[in-house]
Amino acid sequence: MPHGFCIVTYSSADRFEGNFVHGEKNGHGKFFFFDGSTLEGFYVDDGLQGQGIYTYEDGGALHGTYIDGELNGPAQENDADGRLVFKGQYKDNIRHGFCWIYYSDGGYLVGQVNEEGEMTGEKLAYVYPDGKMAYYGHFIDGEMIEARLANVILAEEEKLQFDVIPGSKLSLIYYIL
Repeated sequence: MPHGFCIVTYSSADRFEGNFVHGEKNGHGKFFFFDGSTLEGFYVDDGLQGQGIYTYEDGGALHGTYIDGELNGPAQENDADGRLVFKGQYKDNIRHGFCWIYYSDGGYLVGQVNEEGEMTGEKLAYVYPDGKMAYYGHFIDGEMIEARLANVILAEEEKLQFDVIPGSKLSLIYYIL
């Protein structure tokens, strides 16, 4: 039974380096996963608690709030170059509530995610890099289905306000060949 600072290697080839108290992770620790990713934070009674950092094998990182080992609360994700790619909330390891997905062109998708944590719904918006214009409407899994061109009035923490331009409806039709 590990106690004190230990390095434990699991049959999956994952490794944990950190503090243990009577066999449970307690205190600062870091998982090293077989695929090259890591998870670092503070453990209480074997579960990650508070701020944690999951680093992907490519160097991107997800900074989030953990409760009993699961993402619950605010989170922010950056790619390997440090560019912000996601900001929002998690509940039970699933994106939840109002979220922002940032694209390399400087634009972003914003709105409430559905119960699966996907950018799917009738009131989502793709905001252009200038921050002044948007397509506001129906998206499925982050893909625009039907939207209207709109002027951005407000796009801040959990608040969206647009002035839709009359007659600007855009519908996408997909053909299956």
